[in-house]
Amino acid sequence: REFQIVVQPPLGMATLTVAKTASGATLQRGGAEVMQGNSVSSLLQQGLGLAVEVPMEQINLWIRGHAGASSERQFSDEGLLESLRYADSRGQSWKARFPKYTKFGAIDVPALIVAESGANNLRIVLKEWRSGTVAAQLNQKPETPQRLSVPGK
Repeated sequence: REFQIVVQPPLGMATLTVAKTASGATLQRGGAEVMQGNSVSSLLQQGLGLAVEVPMEQINLWIRGHAGASSERQFSDEGLLESLRYADSRGQSWKARFPKYTKFGAIDVPALIVAESGANNLRIVLKEWRSGTVAAQLNQKPETPQRLSVPGK
């Protein structure tokens, strides 16, 4: 399944764009050269210098509210995914919680995902959704957020 995720880390760090298409995976940090490979997870691990792979193929499902290949799942009374446990092929275990949802059209989608694997913690805040093909979106630059002017400056 194709996807593109734009990661905006804390201030001072360059924006990361990760994508998976039929031809492979790419990662770009800021305006730097695009890294290519077979797996988004291993590219992200290499690009960020992480000790473990982030399960991006699973996170691509989690951000849609799908449990993916998880072993344990809990759902709310409304049928929304609340938490899950996932172990990758290397035995790396992740626990994810979905404490907040928002609407994309008529669909409930997670607005916040908190995932933990040992000492590794991810907090994924989803702010913008777009529909369409990844190939078309790869040719678009992410919009620059509008800033309010500071009085007196």
